[in-house]
Amino acid sequence: MRTELLKEFYLKVQASKTLEAQAMEAVKEGPAAIVELGRQEGYDFTEDEVAEALASYAKNMSSELSDADLDLVAGGTSKKGNRTMYPSHWLAS
Repeated sequence: MRTELLKEFYLKVQASKTLEAQAMEAVKEGPAAIVELGRQEGYDFTEDEVAEALASYAKNMSSELSDADLDLVAGGTSKKGNRTMYPSHWLAS
């Protein structure tokens, strides 16, 4: 599978609000629409490659967050006293 090509396309989609909106619609329609959008943007991948990438993404999204992922989202303030919360690796030193 040409994962690098799909990753490159994904990054291009993320960089453009217009392309991102088109991609969201294509995702709703299915792999064929994503392949067509990719072709319009100069990318060549198959429906099977797209379906495999989407399945892999969905599987990864449904798994538990790692400690590093949790640290990335653990910041903010508490409702008691508005104290700042820091990722655990900041406090380890």
